[in-house]
Amino acid sequence: MSKLSSLLLILIGASLFSGCKKEVTLPIVSTSSIADITTNSALSGGVIISDGGASITALGVCWASSENPTISDSKTVDMVGTAQFVSNLSDLTPGSTYHVRAYATNSVGTAYGADLSFVTLGQSPTCVTLPVCCTSSRGATLNGTVNPNNLPTTVTFEYGINTSYGSTVNAIQNIINGNQCTSVSAVLTGLNPETTYHFRVVAVNSLGTFYGNDCTFTTPALIFGFYMMKMYTDDLYFINLKTNLMEKVADVGVRIPFGFTEIKYRDDKLYIFRGDSLLTYNLNNGELTLILKNSTLGIGSSFNSSGELYTLKELSDATQGSLYKFDITNNTSTKIGTTTGSLSILGMMFDSSNQLWAVDEFAQRFGLMNTQTGTISFVSATFPYTDMIYLTTDNDGYLYTYNVGTPTGIIRYDIANKTASLFFPIEERFAGLDYGPYYK
Repeated sequence: MSKLSSLLLILIGASLFSGCKKEVTLPIVSTSSIADITTNSALSGGVIISDGGASITALGVCWASSENPTISDSKTVDMVGTAQFVSNLSDLTPGSTYHVRAYATNSVGTAYGADLSFVTLGQSPTCVTLPVCCTSSRGATLNGTVNPNNLPTTVTFEYGINTSYGSTVNAIQNIINGNQCTSVSAVLTGLNPETTYHFRVVAVNSLGTFYGNDCTFTTPALIFGFYMMKMYTDDLYFINLKTNLMEKVADVGVRIPFGFTEIKYRDDKLYIFRGDSLLTYNLNNGELTLILKNSTLGIGSSFNSSGELYTLKELSDATQGSLYKFDITNNTSTKIGTTTGSLSILGMMFDSSNQLWAVDEFAQRFGLMNTQTGTISFVSATFPYTDMIYLTTDNDGYLYTYNVGTPTGIIRYDIANKTASLFFPIEERFAGLDYGPYYK
């Protein structure tokens, strides 16, 4: 056979062999449905339907916020070697739409499955501001509802005298989660009487800050009455002059023994004079604080309009007493003078004109004390009330004292007419007496 014939046979055989070899193509892959969707993750995956005639070198899912994502976007790189695979999508943004495609790569290139979309859990919270409840002259309870929509949400209220608000208070339910409406509330104190306030609920989560609707409420006028403490207890009572009822309003935290305990209202606090100790009880938050201890603290005490404290220290024989001006800040006192005679002054009170009134238990009458000398001038007749102790005023022309004898109760003295009468009967034994606004 010639060399030419041999070469021709070789070329024909190579051509026939080449025509029988299978062509390699892109893989065929399907995208699995989306499952286990949370605020920041989901599960998907895929199935390798065909490897295209070549080994699969990479597979997984890819995702993006737009349709038909590619491996240039976010993707998983899962283990090759199985026809079906599961992929975990992570670090997603809550409340967002994502598109997902499975992918598979061989020597020819990368093929993709169908585009599927889903929305991660978590949306902006929904907030509704509701009407207040428990409104008083100094406080109110704000209300609202918030659905956190599957994202941890911090809840507060804004409030103020206009829609600029200006003040913020945490809700009692400060941080909430889940996917249902939650009732939220906040208690306000220290408000001004007869004032209109605006408020709204505010919810904050990873998607931003969201506001409820604006609502308003108006605080009523102050209710005035008398503060007293029940003997042998730490119970604080208030005599409401609007309803003419006496009710327990707080447990002060200091037990009142038998004996003299003076109380004075000033700037939303009760000053409690108990022996040689002076304490304050905050009517807004219930905080009891020992201010000082000093042996010159007396049995009758009162603040003037400048906030200066005067106290009367009675001697044991009840024939004289010394008037002191007290410096609370420095815990020092200055003796002003001595009042002599058969007297037992167990109550003093400055009126709006800075006159210092006193009531004498033994003399059974009212008088004015000289704050320069400590002497007393009686200005009333003797009344048939044998145990008048404590003294307060409504700054409207009347003094009030507590008579522990018969009849038992609060005696009102008319300064202009110089008359006295039983104003409010009390059956049980109490200590201290001062006129002031109801703090709630």
